[in-house]
Amino acid sequence: IEPHAFHETLQEDAGDIRCLWNHNQDIVLGRTGNGTLSLRVDDHGLWGETTINPDDSDAMNALARVERGDVNPSSFGFEILEQEIYEREDEVEFVVTKARLWEVSPVTFPAYKETSISSRQADAPDHRKVAVKLRKAKIKEKLNGIKEATR
Repeated sequence: IEPHAFHETLQEDAGDIRCLWNHNQDIVLGRTGNGTLSLRVDDHGLWGETTINPDDSDAMNALARVERGDVNPSSFGFEILEQEIYEREDEVEFVVTKARLWEVSPVTFPAYKETSISSRQADAPDHRKVAVKLRKAKIKEKLNGIKEATR
């Protein structure tokens, strides 16, 4: 896949691309349509950033796996729009020159080993602080509800 294969379609019709966990459509980590996923193309290829929802246990579990290094490759679902084919004596090489992106995913087993994903370690404590703060607020709200009900 050429590094700029997604550039044109991201510019034309980025649509609403999802970031999924392990290509699982039931676990959406972010999406371009609401701004929780941003994507761009650079000289290395496709680059993305997802804002993790601290209220989503699936997202927080995904973040924990990435932070610990249990999951560090990524993958993507796409449609080939243009490609070049190079035939050699003992092999055929297909080079995707233009593609439409559907989704990106942190994955356990990538199709392309050159991919990677990471958590910005500097932000990780902030995510945990926000998650703890929200849990505390929910517990406090429940306790206040119980307190009011017993009066």
